[in-house]
Amino acid sequence: VIAEELGYFPVSGRDGELQYVPARVRGQSTDQAVALAKHLNKKGVVMYSAFWCPHCRNQREMFGRDAWKEMTWVECGKGGVGRDE
Repeated sequence: VIAEELGYFPVSGRDGELQYVPARVRGQSTDQAVALAKHLNKKGVVMYSAFWCPHCRNQREMFGRDAWKEMTWVECGKGGVGRDE
């Protein structure tokens, strides 16, 4: 429950190293949010996000689940899943 409140979950990677997975986006997307996400993606916009950042989590929730799938993003937090070291 605490991890869900924080917005991320600690998990062990295949190599045994601890990684952090952001919580799934739970909110529904509006048609406008999906259209905006597609437009931003088409223009090459990238969201730089950290798994531990509450502002990043809020932004993902504002887009909603379907729109977030359209976004290109980069994990910046050390240990975050998807981060290229």
